[in-house]
Amino acid sequence: MSNCIYFFQQCDRNKEKLPTLTNTNILRILGAVWMASGAKGTFGEGYKIDRLKRLGLMCHWFITFVAKTVTAEKNEGNTPLEEDGFSVKHWIPKSIYITFFLWWKKACLNCFGLSNGGIEAALSQTKFKRWQDRTKPFMLSFMPVGDKSTWLAQTRKFVDALLQELPSFRAQVALQFNSSCPNTGNNPLELAPFITQIFDILEELDIPILLKINAEFPIPLAKEISLHPACSGFVMGNTLPFGSRLPEGWPQVDWIGLFGTDKPEESPLALRFEGDPKKAGGLSGAPLLPIVCHWIAEAREAGITCHINAGGGINSPRDVSKVWLAGADSISLGTISMFRPWIMLPTTLFAHFLFRLLPRK
Repeated sequence: MSNCIYFFQQCDRNKEKLPTLTNTNILRILGAVWMASGAKGTFGEGYKIDRLKRLGLMCHWFITFVAKTVTAEKNEGNTPLEEDGFSVKHWIPKSIYITFFLWWKKACLNCFGLSNGGIEAALSQTKFKRWQDRTKPFMLSFMPVGDKSTWLAQTRKFVDALLQELPSFRAQVALQFNSSCPNTGNNPLELAPFITQIFDILEELDIPILLKINAEFPIPLAKEISLHPACSGFVMGNTLPFGSRLPEGWPQVDWIGLFGTDKPEESPLALRFEGDPKKAGGLSGAPLLPIVCHWIAEAREAGITCHINAGGGINSPRDVSKVWLAGADSISLGTISMFRPWIMLPTTLFAHFLFRLLPRK
């Protein structure tokens, strides 16, 4: 138990710099268990439905907070928000699709679409606990959206706004560069040619930066990006676009078994939005786990040695063991709070002991 107490004390050190961006240092500062981006909202405020989850003993103890992805400018997305520009208006938004059958299968669809008020509004808001006032290490998340010709300018605006406020942050902060949200109207893989240039701009922040991707992201490209001096690692396991087919020999999602179709224009969410295939949504939950494990194992086999955080379908301590064996250095928990909230704490504690006792150098 003394080792556990020592570990959490290390995670709470404020404003500590990572002397070298090794897996051990990232693990020591940010911990072994991170929230999936947005699992508790933009500022940790949570969602209306969380009031019911508490009945299932759901808790986020000993989990590093990760903010919901923000954009450089205000983004309407597909989800109505309150006047503050960040709080979700409805208990279960139209952009989330789940049935009892899917809950039993530990899966859901969403086309949230990165609805938010933009980086400047996020840094200046006063309704919730400000990022600047947090006292434990945490992570932000950013993604450019819209016209490709503006992506570098959007990144520049994000960096400039954050640079102004970083001196007032009380805690160590890291950043997830989200390159894989399928619900913005763009194909996430269109970001690939811009990633190196975006990292060049983000590097000015002088904070740990991890690239958030899904299993469609090519492993050879990931290996190339891992060599960029600003890349501290990867967050593997973002939502998978509806109907995706992975390379032969990989685990596949049983789209027809889950939803009766594998055509994006016929997905339950696309039908809610007048058959728009760009709003077909992305899959989260248990069906992603074997795919995430396969990608990580292949990445390690290809020679990728940087930090890899595994997220996607982790719903038990046994699932933690699976991603550890595949080669992960830490995990993210998200949909477990929806599907199996009563297992969150045992899963979190097991992950801390496993990754702390047997870290990858």
